[in-house]
This record gives sequence, C-alpha cells and structure tokens, in this order.
Amino acid sequence: MSTFNPSDIGVNNGNIFGFPYNKDAAQIHILPIAWEATASFGRGCAQSYEAIRQASLQLDFYDDKGAFWKTPVYIHEALGEMLNNQAAQKAANLINHLENGGQILDRKEEFDEINALSKALNALVEEHCGKLIKQEKKIIILGGDHSVPFGLIRALSKDQSFGILHFDAHADLRPGYEGFTYSHASIMHHARQLTNVESITSVGLRDISPGEVKIIRNDTHINVYSDKYLANQRLDLRPFSAVIEEILANLPKKIYLSFDVDCLDPSLCPNTGTPVPGGLSWHEIQAFLDALYHSDIDIVGADLCETGNHPWDAQVSARILYQFIGLLS
Repeated sequence: MSTFNPSDIGVNNGNIFGFPYNKDAAQIHILPIAWEATASFGRGCAQSYEAIRQASLQLDFYDDKGAFWKTPVYIHEALGEMLNNQAAQKAANLINHLENGGQILDRKEEFDEINALSKALNALVEEHCGKLIKQEKKIIILGGDHSVPFGLIRALSKDQSFGILHFDAHADLRPGYEGFTYSHASIMHHARQLTNVESITSVGLRDISPGEVKIIRNDTHINVYSDKYLANQRLDLRPFSAVIEEILANLPKKIYLSFDVDCLDPSLCPNTGTPVPGGLSWHEIQAFLDALYHSDIDIVGADLCETGNHPWDAQVSARILYQFIGLLS
C-alpha cells in the first residue's frame, strides 16, 4: 500500500483501478461473469468486464465521501466463459427461431440444453461466492447479462434475510423468457422465490409487460418507483432528494444492490443490450448512491450488469463500480 499513489498514473497490473491488493488481502472481491447467452437484443456484455478494468485505470480517486481507494479490492478472472461459448450462438439461433414464428416445442432439446447450461452457471457462481462469503468477504458481480447474479443472491440468502434494491429499465419478473428459464428478464422472479429475500424495490422501470404489472400489483413485497413516477415528481418540482428519501425509508436495514445499467439515460449506456428512452441522469444516480452511503442501510452484496463492450460505456460503469466499493466498505 505504501507504493500506491492515488494521484499518479493508473498502472495496468491486472487488478481493477490498478490497485496493489492481492486476492488474500482483499476485503471486496469483484467477480466478472462472462455470460450473455440469454441476451435477447444487443450483445457484447459478456466481455465488458475487461473494458471496465481498462477504463478503471483512467479514474481519479477523490470523493468527498471518503478515500475508497484505501479499501482492499481484487478482481478475479472471469467465470463462465466456457459455458457461454457453448451456449451463446445456439441461444441466439433459438431466439431467431421464435422471432420467425417457430415454437419452443419444435426444438425442445436445444432449449433444454441452454437451460441446463444456465443452471450450471448459477451453480458455478454460487459455489465461488459461497467460499468468499465463508471468508467474510463482500462480493460485487460484474456482468454479463442480468441473469448472472442469481448465484450470489442465492448464496447470500442461505444465512441472512435482506431486500433487493433493483435499478433497471425492466422489471425482470417474467417466470421465463424466450424459452429460457434463467433469462436476463427473469432474475427478480427467481430472487423473489428465495425465502430470505424480504422484498424487491425497483427503481427506474419503464419497459414492463402486462404480466409483470399483474405480478407487481398482486405482491405487496414488490415496490416500484417507475421512470414515469420519477419524471412526474420532477415535473411537479418536488426535490429529487425527497424522492430518494422516500425510497430509502421503505427499504429493510439490509439490502442487496442489483444494478442494470439500462436504468440510466441511454446517453450513458448506448451499447447496453436493451436500451430504453428515459432513465436516470448521471447526477440523479450519484445522488442515490450518495444517499445510500450516508444511510444506515447495510449492503450485503451488489452486481453491475449489462454494460456494453465499448470504451464509453465502460468509463461510466467503472465510475459506478468505484462508488459501489465505497458502499460496501
């Protein structure tokens, strides 16, 4: 640590932000998951972890909340690449089959194969996360499509209860999508089935299916602050800080933070898989993260998913990731 100067050039030493920490010393472990098999539109997020690591070397580290660079952080080698290589093109072909009027039953064995690979990925992530949790480490999953954090959420839920604070343009509450049980559009459905997940609070939703709306309306443990709601608060000239205070006041004392970058204005994530008009501005998401930091909410883990494999998208995500380190410190 004595050799690290936060005002100096970022050193490409293989670690995130060029930090000098090794695996054993790290308090926070970043686990990239190179998987995007269920991505239904744009692709590239399976490889964005390396773009984020490269972009992280360009950050300046001053933050008025604290010296987060002093927190020992280590980024692991990516998991899931071999599984993704087996699944991605086959899954894309199956999605094309459905979009051209085909039926799941026409190619059921192939859909079953993708679902088996998805299940294997979840088990792999859960196994690695479980080992780190036993060592009392905190974990940030770096996606990959938004299906990949389920193994971490499941591992964390074995010994504690918590809510999920979910930033996203989409509800992700479909029981399955496009023939895939563990779709990127289903992560919150599967999380909600876990006994120790107390609630899900989703912020920024603006692209939701009628079936998901029905689920939300019938489940008192799912709370939604839609993009339209946030926009109406702005139009009514309500201070955004008051909106954030309202949302945080309704969270349990322990939360898991799940962040799909498409919750943001698309100018901040133009190469994400499913961009949607609208979304949170840079200053609004910073205000959310600042308020979380200053709250008494305990963040048990986090994910940052769906970053496009492009230098600009990676610059944005690297800065959000640095804020996550402060939240988990």
